[in-house]
Amino acid sequence: MAAGLACVLALAVPAIGTLGRRSPPPPVGLATSQTTPPATPADPAGRFLPTWLPGNLRIQTEQEVAGVDAGARGWSRTYVRRGPLPGDQDTLTISLLADAPSLDVETELARYPGAGAVTVQGRPGVFLPHVAARSEAGVSWSPAPGFLATVSGSGVSEAELTTVAEGLRLPPQLDATPLPDAFTEVVRRDGQPVAPLTPRTYIVGTEAARGPARNPEAPLPSVRVTATWGRSLPAGETAPPVRGREAVLAFDDAGAGLSWLERADLLVTVSTTNVGVDDLRRIAEGLREQSHAEVLRRPTGQQLVVGRGELAGTPFELRVRAGTSGRCLMLLRGWEARVCAGDPFRTVADLPASGAVFQGGVVFGAVVPRARTVRLELAGGRSVETEALGADTGQDAAFYVAALAPDDARVEAVVAIGAGGEVLRRTPAG
Repeated sequence: MAAGLACVLALAVPAIGTLGRRSPPPPVGLATSQTTPPATPADPAGRFLPTWLPGNLRIQTEQEVAGVDAGARGWSRTYVRRGPLPGDQDTLTISLLADAPSLDVETELARYPGAGAVTVQGRPGVFLPHVAARSEAGVSWSPAPGFLATVSGSGVSEAELTTVAEGLRLPPQLDATPLPDAFTEVVRRDGQPVAPLTPRTYIVGTEAARGPARNPEAPLPSVRVTATWGRSLPAGETAPPVRGREAVLAFDDAGAGLSWLERADLLVTVSTTNVGVDDLRRIAEGLREQSHAEVLRRPTGQQLVVGRGELAGTPFELRVRAGTSGRCLMLLRGWEARVCAGDPFRTVADLPASGAVFQGGVVFGAVVPRARTVRLELAGGRSVETEALGADTGQDAAFYVAALAPDDARVEAVVAIGAGGEVLRRTPAG
């Protein structure tokens, strides 16, 4: 798990300031014009979104991750709890970092959307819940001078996390730590902690999480924006101020990076590939910072069951799970099938190919939240109706699962029908 996180962060956070100078890449998109930075919100979240991108680029990935210190010393344990259906797995990780500064609870509470104060083993700590772009929840506290403890996971409740945290010992004596039911250990590392819960980095980018292999000789244009707490301004070529702040510019064979301190402890970097420096600066100047309230209004990154039932004698579960490229709708029924957004800011009800996913004679998808029933229009003029599910699960959508007969033709459209029989939306399949 630690190795996986290290890999994600290594890809996501550009290392600028130690790169050799080269000629700027050719510009892509429109000419730069004077840009006035949007106003900082009253409750800034340290998350930034471009208000302008060159050409036809658009944001396709979003994530919030914890930093990794390759030289850190400590201990970690990882557990999983597997469910009866494929793809049904919860994770839990315990980590203790040695030689660590004491946790500044008040500072961390102000930084991260949804953060809450907790008391663990009689000491102040921080709880970070699942929110948009944050795939795990966690508890962090300083159990003793020089130590920083973290208990984190997905599919586990705040109560389960804090119960495990209360049982943690120095060094970790995990046989004395009460684990939630059905968890089994899968990774044990003495001498190697996982990344602490904080500080964290927020990343948005225009490259798809799973796209075609990159050609180093002809890289496609791309933009990535990172905002990292607790970092200082890196070394680099002094650049004209960005958003009224001192900035540095660096180049490597892949592109360019422009960095500045948005606030005293918040480093922001815009890195680009095959995008001109003028356009790079225009992107940086136009960044809009999100507020805590804005982040918390979006559905969380937690995997959520939005429907259960049985089709042809086989039970199924319908789940929503967030990923770096937006939320996915998954059907678990002896096999797993999914449809994903490809856009982290798209609503579940607008998932692409909604209603056109067919496997094992079953069609599933998402519709607008006010739907009471869903009609699937089939080729040849026939139709199938089914009840809408999960409108009360906080996903701004309702859902459906329907079995089709072997001789049924393909789905041509999905029709969301309201309580009075009115058509709310008709979506052509595909």
